[in-house]
Amino acid sequence: MRLSTRFSRTLLAVGMLAGAALGLGGCSQDYALYKVDVQLQAANGGALTRAQLDTVAFCQMTITDERGETVLQNYPLQALPASGRGCASGQTQSDVGNFSYSTSRTSGSLTFKVTSYDDANNQLETGTSPAAAVKPFHVAADEISVTVIAK
Repeated sequence: MRLSTRFSRTLLAVGMLAGAALGLGGCSQDYALYKVDVQLQAANGGALTRAQLDTVAFCQMTITDERGETVLQNYPLQALPASGRGCASGQTQSDVGNFSYSTSRTSGSLTFKVTSYDDANNQLETGTSPAAAVKPFHVAADEISVTVIAK
């Protein structure tokens, strides 16, 4: 009985090590990391007044791929009270903030669109980024910077 138990434990340990090695060997960093900088501006490119910013109740981001297919639709860019970033009634700043988005895509491109709305769901400002090519992330320098200016 003891030999059987020891053999079973050894077999279990070897199996777990082999599984871990296979898992690590097959695991790669095939993903892209986007850093999306969102800003709100007046239609003429100038700064929005505090009164205009106070009308922004919420913002949403939609992401499409190179074929125009929706990847993520109407994702809320919620305000974080401690940071002062994001969109919320009476709290929205012209520099809405930086948002991270990661994808397992290894090719193609993504386009980011941000739209702000008032309390009655009326669209206020909208902006779309240029298409940003997917680049596999390995080190911090591989982060893909995207700026969306909603006017």
